[in-house]
Amino acid sequence: MVGKIAVITGSRAEYGLLEPLIKRFHEDPDLEPLLFVTGSHLSHEFGHTIDHIKYPISATIENVLSSDTPVGIAKSMGLAMISFGEVYERFKPDLVVCLGDRYELFTAISVAHVARIPVSHIHGGEVTEGAYDDAFRHSITKMSQIHFVAAEPYQKRVIQLGEHPDTVFNVGALGCEGFIKRTNWENYKHLILCYYGQGKLEIPSEYIITKISGSHDVDHYYDHSDLCALSRMDFVYSLLRADAILGNSSVGIIEAPALGVPTINIGDRQKGRLMADSIIQAEPNKVSIGAAFDKLYSPEFQAMMQTEYHCPYQGRNVAEKIHTIIKERLPGLTVNKVFYDLT
Repeated sequence: MVGKIAVITGSRAEYGLLEPLIKRFHEDPDLEPLLFVTGSHLSHEFGHTIDHIKYPISATIENVLSSDTPVGIAKSMGLAMISFGEVYERFKPDLVVCLGDRYELFTAISVAHVARIPVSHIHGGEVTEGAYDDAFRHSITKMSQIHFVAAEPYQKRVIQLGEHPDTVFNVGALGCEGFIKRTNWENYKHLILCYYGQGKLEIPSEYIITKISGSHDVDHYYDHSDLCALSRMDFVYSLLRADAILGNSSVGIIEAPALGVPTINIGDRQKGRLMADSIIQAEPNKVSIGAAFDKLYSPEFQAMMQTEYHCPYQGRNVAEKIHTIIKERLPGLTVNKVFYDLT
């Protein structure tokens, strides 16, 4: 037995990315996989997506409060810290694996760091200037011992943050794992909206949005379909049948371009990420979004979508690469950092 691998998941979207890796851990007789579930998985407001997790759940960590105010989030983080401390003491994992930058993960990894449990972080080194996730993401990087990044610039940034180059691996994006890019173009008259947080969104009335996810501030007259509770493959199928994804979600930055689906990226929430040629930038107002739709349906843009356009994220055998590296590095892995001269 090489060791116990604990994977932390806090949302449907991130679990969908981690699922191929979790599958590999379960298929490896040398590993004892653990799955810790927290965050919106446990919330009925977000579809109680813990019900859709098919792998054995080792522990649930309650940290969901109905309030999303700073005080509510701080209380949620405090509750989670207490619970993660108890869970780590009970299961004693040899490594914690996490993906992303949400505050739930920052809380879990902070406790792992105090408990001297090594951490493997996926999707470090990225920048989202329009959200406060950067501080969480980079803090998780500094508390991690193995780093899996999605592109070369992110690999360089993690090293610039002081991590040893031998611990930083550019494996590509799990979100693109196994994708075959759509090559045919059809106007399905179906758009997916994934818009989070940043105020009320107004869309020109001549465009009909038929799928909405995480979009509480959208005018009520759009047809609503809850995508939060869908499995990853069902969501991918829905995306493939769409003219475009509209909003400010990372799905439009990573998965959609890899699938050959256009993106209208609204606002600055994803500002700083590497962008594919298939992404059209718009401001959160009717005029700018209307111009983005004009470009989306233009013959020139449609023709470009059928070419091998620039896409900075790749996804070939990502789960396999991560699994192999973790298994190689796990024996003897500790939280002690190796610092070196960057000059």
